[in-house]
Amino acid sequence: MYVFITGLTYVRNDSILRNMDYVKHYNLLMERARNRKAICYVERHHIIPRCMGGSDDPSNLVELTAEEHYVAHQLLVKMYPNNHLILYAARMMTIDNKVTGVSRTKNKLYGWLKRRVSVARRSHVPWNKGKKMPPRSEETRSKLSLAGKKRTQTEETKRKIAAARTGKKHTEDTRARLSAAKLGITRSQETKDKISLATRGKLRKPLSEQTKAKISATKRKGGT
Repeated sequence: MYVFITGLTYVRNDSILRNMDYVKHYNLLMERARNRKAICYVERHHIIPRCMGGSDDPSNLVELTAEEHYVAHQLLVKMYPNNHLILYAARMMTIDNKVTGVSRTKNKLYGWLKRRVSVARRSHVPWNKGKKMPPRSEETRSKLSLAGKKRTQTEETKRKIAAARTGKKHTEDTRARLSAAKLGITRSQETKDKISLATRGKLRKPLSEQTKAKISATKRKGGT
């Protein structure tokens, strides 16, 4: 049980007095931001975080400097240490700000947040783990297919992706798992025709000598 935000008023729980200092400082920071007119670079902040039901209403928004915004999210993590969405928002605050030139990753709190995120990821159970999802309807499939076709990558993005993949190889364990996942999968003639139609006319990279040798060895093994 933790201190809960209700506007700028906080409901106190006597069992967590150790957290009251964080609430007090957060409260003062929000009030100070509301009672001033900033003339420098500012960032918009939700007093009640959206992940906790906060809205985009002006009464729930304040303008903070980059440094104040960073501190506000540290305080929220201290106030709600078990809320992984609050933690994620604070983690995003550690990304360097290209507008102001502020390098937040040099702050000592950066390491603290990274460690908290690591622990949260290990303990967080995905909402769909172990659940068998219902099959998608034809309408949903059509929408996803259409959305995918509209999504195009710039040449620069393609070059970056290609450069990032260059030299990377799957481990033997990963290859074994990928191979096992493909076993037993059969494609209908309709699916084969769609793949054939989609790849028709597209230029393919020439096979390396190593790949040719593997294909040849596989064919010989299948013929014996």
